[in-house]
Amino acid sequence: MFSPNDTLGDIVARFPKAAEVFRKHGMDYCCGGQRPLSEAAAQQRVDADELLQEIQRLHRSVQQSATSEPDWSQRPLADLIDHVVQVHHAYLNTTLPVMGELVTKVLRVHGANHPALQAVHRLYHQLQADFEAHLIKEETQVFPLIARWEGAPDAVDVGMVTAAIRELEGEHDATGRLLRALRSVTHDYAIPDDACGTYYYVYTKLKELEEKTFTHVHLENNILFPRVYAYEPQR
Repeated sequence: MFSPNDTLGDIVARFPKAAEVFRKHGMDYCCGGQRPLSEAAAQQRVDADELLQEIQRLHRSVQQSATSEPDWSQRPLADLIDHVVQVHHAYLNTTLPVMGELVTKVLRVHGANHPALQAVHRLYHQLQADFEAHLIKEETQVFPLIARWEGAPDAVDVGMVTAAIRELEGEHDATGRLLRALRSVTHDYAIPDDACGTYYYVYTKLKELEEKTFTHVHLENNILFPRVYAYEPQR
């Protein structure tokens, strides 16, 4: 079913709920999705065989409960793009501004006793600015280009499409670095004893933002983009 040589991205593309297992073990399956499972497990000091067994058990459980998710590797690209925009972009457009205000509020109230909040504030607002520009680029430039190419492949230069995609992948890598930095400076979002309700909420939402971003980027890096690359003769 799955092997140690399968990449994280391929496993999640075939079995989306495997993302839950990788998140639990701190494995980046979106920006780091091209790594074989054996390599990723070794980096996290996780036994690869036990990791595979955990994924297989979850897979059997899902099959037995007849729970299924859309097979985005088979659906039209336009459907996948619409899902990304309507679900993941909508989440970010709603969440980012509110969180920006709360991160600033927590810094003002607790910054004197928790210097790490200075770094959280800086990293978060860089993440927010990058995301906002990235979403606009996807929705107004790259996604419409992919949709036009899917509708009329001979009318759109696939090389132009893939060049735009590579630029997005670079931005995804930068997002991954910011998320890793946020997790590092917060010591895996450890909440201090003197944290107020807002402090607790901010760290909880930052963890949620990380998880949802992993799913978001996975859909693009490991499913949407490779389907376009498959038509690029030189790749």
